[in-house]
Amino acid sequence: MDILLENPLIVAAIIWVISAIFSKISKKQKEEQEKQRQPKPQKQSSPDRQLEKRRKDVKQTVSETNQNVQDIYTAAKERAGQDLFPKIEEYSKNKKAMSKPKKKRVNTSSTELLSFQRNSAIQGVIWSEILGEPKAKKNTSRHSRR
Repeated sequence: MDILLENPLIVAAIIWVISAIFSKISKKQKEEQEKQRQPKPQKQSSPDRQLEKRRKDVKQTVSETNQNVQDIYTAAKERAGQDLFPKIEEYSKNKKAMSKPKKKRVNTSSTELLSFQRNSAIQGVIWSEILGEPKAKKNTSRHSRR
């Protein structure tokens, strides 16, 4: 027995055998733990079905939102038309009554060019705001420079 313990090669071989046995046991335990940790795969619907369902939901939401925006826009347009034009008409009547009578123009083609309807005036104001220069780019000095 002393010869076995005195030879370093034999001692190394014995240590290697013992460590190999323990490593196999620990690997088996780790594999069992991993199997227990992994949940069983649930049956899922295919990605195509999920994608189609999501697309339908998005389309429905967009159509509802568009309808809401359209309703709000028409209501605002009606309110603006009802509130704005009576005031303009009153102002123009008062201005005409206060001003001196002017000579009538004979050229009817120029008056036809200047005539417009309420809806076209409203649309013109809206489009000028939409297509006009952004407020951030307008050249207005809010603070005076010293």
